[in-house]
Amino acid sequence: MRNKENPLRLKRPRQARGLNSTSLLLLLLFFAGSSVQAQRNYGRISGVIISDSAAQPIPDATITLMRSRDSSLERMVVSDNRGKFSLQNISLGDYLILISEVSHESISRTLSLTSTNNEISLDTFKLRTRNYSLDSIVITRMIVPVVIKPDTIEFNAGSFKVKDNDLVEDLLKKLPGVKWEEMEQLQHREKR
Repeated sequence: MRNKENPLRLKRPRQARGLNSTSLLLLLLFFAGSSVQAQRNYGRISGVIISDSAAQPIPDATITLMRSRDSSLERMVVSDNRGKFSLQNISLGDYLILISEVSHESISRTLSLTSTNNEISLDTFKLRTRNYSLDSIVITRMIVPVVIKPDTIEFNAGSFKVKDNDLVEDLLKKLPGVKWEEMEQLQHREKR
């Protein structure tokens, strides 16, 4: 499309018209309405966890939120240094909240987030201190039966059961991945 006055100049395409004020207002109302609707579909749960013995906050307690219908995990958080926790953007529904900490007894509660009750501020949870008394302590060390290294495989002979009078051959037959027939062939080749 060349301009007749100047054959080398091309006509500029028409500029797109901007949004008029009515369209802009409708667009803003739409997004504001969807934002309010989205806030109703989610909830928030918060609370504080303290120790019953010293009435001190319990930091690093684990708060687990599970769906009541199938016990599937919804969310998991840890309490802060003041024992406070907050679970946000939780879908509406029925839940089981489980609060646990290593040196305290666990506690659980059921709760329900609805569109009319979508912010739940739980009372202060007092966890009872767990008392331990040990009659004896048994220390065991786990021994790995097979260690695979880049150039070798190490077998721990003590990890494989053999009789007191068994030969080394009997132990080798029990090692995983070791085929005794192939070892006998190697032995015959070496004798030649």
